[in-house]
Amino acid sequence: MSDPIHLSIIVPAYREEKRILPTLQKIETFRRIKPFRSEVLVVDDCSPDGTCRVVEEFMAGKTGYRLLRNEKNLGKGGSVRHGMLAAEGRYRLFSDADLSTPIEDADGFFNYFEGAVDSAKYDVVIGSRRVAGARLVQRQPLHREASGRIFSLLVRALAVPGFYDTQCGFKMFTAEAAEQIFKRQTIPGFGFDVEILFIALNVLGYKIKEAPVHWEDSPATTVRLFRDSTRMFRDLLTIKKNHEKGIYR
Repeated sequence: MSDPIHLSIIVPAYREEKRILPTLQKIETFRRIKPFRSEVLVVDDCSPDGTCRVVEEFMAGKTGYRLLRNEKNLGKGGSVRHGMLAAEGRYRLFSDADLSTPIEDADGFFNYFEGAVDSAKYDVVIGSRRVAGARLVQRQPLHREASGRIFSLLVRALAVPGFYDTQCGFKMFTAEAAEQIFKRQTIPGFGFDVEILFIALNVLGYKIKEAPVHWEDSPATTVRLFRDSTRMFRDLLTIKKNHEKGIYR
């Protein structure tokens, strides 16, 4: 019997033909030097470009890789959900396709699950650009950073108090937490980050740690400031309504 999978890495992808190859190469380098068994799940969200072709060419002859394809365009949240529920690892990490946070930062997350940092054992660890110890190699443009901080204030007021960066695309879960949280997730777009944390904290009572990460802004981000900010605000209201209706239970 083979060793159980220790870490699943989920990478949601849409129109990532030009960025996905270097990301997979970095992840493969990381996997090769680790003593534990791991898997990588790339979830394609109906990309109209050559994303799937690039991934398939990279996967050829390698083990521990899976390409999952959404039957229809689901958004980032839907892609992450697909990957999390299909994963088999003891720990499950999702990372943005541009690796704005280097995959090596996952090493530090394991300590929080095992109680090696402050004796508390957490169920969810979220990367943060705004807590002590975080290192921003390349900051976002000022208008985008300001918008992010305003949204963070709304999140703390309306959904999950106490967290300073809910939108960093680098989050890890225990297998149990991933399965319980993501089967309840309903929001497919960028607001899904807040929803899964709301479910984890307020519905399931899981312990969440906001941990510092290294981060470098990607000028090719797929986030559109005004369009997606409006949608995320609507998502905050949806989360409140879903909770009041008992949908998450």
